Amino acid sequence: VTMSNGFESVRLDDKCIEIYDDFKRDLNYRCAVFRLSTDFQVITDMCLERNDSICQKLDTKDALERLCNHLGGGLSGDEVSNPGRWIFFNFDVDTVRPRQRKNKTLFIRWCPETVQNMDRMAFDSLTPMLIKELFIRESQVDACQVKDIEELVGKLENESI
Repeated sequence: VTMSNGFESVRLDDKCIEIYDDFKRDLNYRCAVFRLSTDFQVITDMCLERNDSICQKLDTKDALERLCNHLGGGLSGDEVSNPGRWIFFNFDVDTVRPRQRKNKTLFIRWCPETVQNMDRMAFDSLTPMLIKELFIRESQVDACQVKDIEELVGKLENESI
């Protein structure tokens, strides 16, 4: 699938569509991460499946830790060291008031402060195209540091998102 906003065109990898559809339908994935490749394709960067053998709240925390480690590590090779990413994360949290278990999916626009202006502009212009192409309806959150993502669990538990 090719996405276009009239000024630029980017190919959305079929695997991204398949993963996102599965993410919405079955919730088999705890987390799906997409990024822009050097050849201007939106590709899958990482997926974390749910671990049904442990408590889902613990699975959420484990997946969140793995995601933050991944984001903090950047990429290897000749690619951009830490490009913007589009993250779909399914949280299981216990809310404070009223005390109950809740499941919430967030669409996180991850664009670190270290991303160069041209790359940031490309990321910002592609985000609405991705939202439109995938029919994204999840609550949206911006993050530019790993700690922003780590703080999401507390915000979800307090229902401030």
